[in-house]
Amino acid sequence: MRRTDVVVIGGGQAGLAMSRCLCDLGIDHVVLERGRVAERWRSERWESLRLLTPNWQSRLPGFQYSGSDPDGFMGMTDLVGFLERYAGSFLAPVELGTAVRSVTVHNGRYRLQAPGRRAVGRCARRRSVGHRRPAGGRDPRLRPSGHAGRWPAHAPAA
Repeated sequence: MRRTDVVVIGGGQAGLAMSRCLCDLGIDHVVLERGRVAERWRSERWESLRLLTPNWQSRLPGFQYSGSDPDGFMGMTDLVGFLERYAGSFLAPVELGTAVRSVTVHNGRYRLQAPGRRAVGRCARRRSVGHRRPAGGRDPRLRPSGHAGRWPAHAPAA
């Protein structure tokens, strides 16, 4: 069983950005991704999909678009490549093919179950987009449900 300070669930743009920030802070962590980096962009988007923002606005912590068409709009395959390059730029500790099946709390630590492995962390973060923490800090209503599909977007640290 691997023990780490933080487990990030999901290797998309939010999970990778969280990983980069944790790396910059020297915090031990792992990113668990059910498929490949940017799996939802690969398998759950139309090939014709384009971002609505120009390439020059495509930025993640410590990384930005550096191609030859700053005023263009990335398509699905371009965005997948962008996210793969981002993960490689800081050697994100992503474990591919690891679908989290459950998250529980035991003795003040989060336990994550995935086929063939377990991980334990002081805090768990599920990938999320657009989630905001309450102004007063942690929201005591957010608790693990025991199933990754119903896990809240933000889990308070133990």
